[in-house]
Amino acid sequence: METEKWSSMLEACNAIINDEVEQIQAKVISILLRIETIDLHEIEYVYTSHFNQEISPKISKFASLVDLLLASMNILPIIMDEKKLRIDFSKFESWIWSLIQSRKFAMAQLAFGFSHDFIMPTEQIPKIAVLPEFINAYGNLEKSVEVKILSAIDASKVFVSFKYRDHAYKVMMSGLNYFLRNNHASYIPPQICDVKLFCAYYCDCDNVYYRALIIKFNADGTIWVNLIDCGVDVLVKNEYELRMLPREFAALEQQAFCVSLHGIQAINEESKLP
Repeated sequence: METEKWSSMLEACNAIINDEVEQIQAKVISILLRIETIDLHEIEYVYTSHFNQEISPKISKFASLVDLLLASMNILPIIMDEKKLRIDFSKFESWIWSLIQSRKFAMAQLAFGFSHDFIMPTEQIPKIAVLPEFINAYGNLEKSVEVKILSAIDASKVFVSFKYRDHAYKVMMSGLNYFLRNNHASYIPPQICDVKLFCAYYCDCDNVYYRALIIKFNADGTIWVNLIDCGVDVLVKNEYELRMLPREFAALEQQAFCVSLHGIQAINEESKLP
């Protein structure tokens, strides 16, 4: 039992050390993305000045930041040329995605220098669920529930939202728009601007930010996004019309969901709608 206990404690300590090292590495990457080229022996001064923080040898296992970086050159997207450090952009994207696929979202955000916690690729905003008591054994609504019609696919399929969720949605939208208007809204870095990324889209005609999901990139550079709370697809000119979505506004489920009408007789027509 004692052996297992000490083994668990050692694993926990190693995890802390590894997290600390990865945080330092990500912060160095964020500096190089801004300054582009730094002398190897100036990196510690720049790091300390930028983050107002010195690395702890007890945590990092390295005597200095230079030693840490030299030991990490084979795994980081960094090139050292005549003792000058710069980003190796041929490896940068794959390095970022390795962090994302390992669900090390905080590390990826540190590397980009984000000042806020944003939703990252592969993360999901859950779809709203219809309460089980409203559905019968055939998958149809058995009880009435008040909904708001948002958009229509065709004559028999529409996107709706639950009216009882209106207040929660309005509160979320108010907070989202206040935040994005009063903070420096972060553009989506091209390395992570990908299909299935949840983001924020600014609609000029409404003067409103909406939650959106990237669904398709076109050859001409335009992008299709789905407004997840409205049930409509929108064509945007490029990724600069989109912003990173702050995590606190991703907690509310996607409000729009599709319903089908069955057995509805069209007016003055003999055939039923599909």
